[in-house]
Amino acid sequence: MARWEREMVGNVPAHVLDPQARERVGDLLRTARDARPRKLEAGTVVEFLRGGHLTCGYLRSTPMTRKGLLIVDRDGQERRLRSDRILHHGLEQVAVTPLERGLEQLHTIDRMRQIAADKIDLVTLRELAIEVAGQTHTWRVAELARIHDSTDRPTSLQCVAMLRALYAGQEFRRVVDDWIARSPEALHGARASRRREADKRQHVADQAGWLLRVAEGGEYAPAPADVDRLLQDLATYAVSSTDEEPGEIVHLVHAAHLHGRAAVTDLLKRLGYWDADENLILHREAIPQQFTPEAQAQSKLLCSCQPLWRGWPSWGHASIGITDPVDDQICLRAWSVRKRRRGGWRLRLHVALP
Repeated sequence: MARWEREMVGNVPAHVLDPQARERVGDLLRTARDARPRKLEAGTVVEFLRGGHLTCGYLRSTPMTRKGLLIVDRDGQERRLRSDRILHHGLEQVAVTPLERGLEQLHTIDRMRQIAADKIDLVTLRELAIEVAGQTHTWRVAELARIHDSTDRPTSLQCVAMLRALYAGQEFRRVVDDWIARSPEALHGARASRRREADKRQHVADQAGWLLRVAEGGEYAPAPADVDRLLQDLATYAVSSTDEEPGEIVHLVHAAHLHGRAAVTDLLKRLGYWDADENLILHREAIPQQFTPEAQAQSKLLCSCQPLWRGWPSWGHASIGITDPVDDQICLRAWSVRKRRRGGWRLRLHVALP
């Protein structure tokens, strides 16, 4: 019998009570324990939001203030969170040191909470909530746990299991710290939105798997249906300077384990989207590499082996010529001459470096 149980029942041995009485006393003891004031101290197990999902962790140390709490998550990583991101904290305690023992205890508590959350029937609970108080009534988590488990005082495990089920399901909508049952129309829309989000995550996972396979030297086929748009987005990410402009492509790059823009550039070259000596500066500065037929026709008129004049030259306009008469399609050196208004001449030499 635990110390806090002995404080409640005194020195009465456990074998004196029959099984029914022991079970009833245990329920009363747990109810009394959960009703005690909860304090945030080192080792307290908490439920907090991470990426829109509910997960658990424990306090690394006793907080001096509630502005920034040091949390150890299930992966053993330390995170500093605001107190408003913590949605539940009970009396469950884990060992702070050593870290491995605390994580083992945390995983056990997490499994117990998830097993209890998976057993909650939100569909039936929503129907009961609407039947009792209508669709506009707001419910506390403890009230919903009381209805679902048919108990007067739900335990901390029942409350946190209900909280997890509410965040995972779509039958109830959160209003500040309370919950309200969705109408049939709103429930249909929420489920449709959840399905679209799931399809989108699956699509990103498929794209990331294909990119990872190609990066590791695997086969190109079968490629995603939108492979052209995917490669274009990757090219935009490769030549960008920040992770803000490309948007969701950053999450895809991280999911495909492509570390840095150099890895994305190598992948695009492997796929043949870019050449081995691709000039990324032109892409980064948005300098066009293909021109309209009108621009190409005008450029042919400006490229000539002789100065562009007939009869007497018009020195008021620039005269252009090239110094490679063998192949007029390759202009490595060009010059232009123009008469200045204040007298003298302006000669410019243009050299195309390789």
